[in-house]
Amino acid sequence: MLADEEYERVLSKARQRVAGGEGLDATIAFMRREGFWIIPCIKAVRTLRGVSLGEAKDLVHLSPAFVDQREAHDAFHDVAEQSLELEDS
Repeated sequence: MLADEEYERVLSKARQRVAGGEGLDATIAFMRREGFWIIPCIKAVRTLRGVSLGEAKDLVHLSPAFVDQREAHDAFHDVAEQSLELEDS
């Protein structure tokens, strides 16, 4: 997990990149290279774009920067959803 100062440093650089016209996928890739994982990226996208939590999660989850983790996350989501459905029945 990133320290607050490190998070703010990277977020500040990400703001500069977005203000300079960089696309969101490239900015997410930059944040990942700087040590951000899924949750800090979602938090940063909410801040940078002013979007809802759900939209930020979708933007980060579907970004090319996290394609290597998408399959595992989707599988986990499917198992969790199935487990909840079994509890409800």
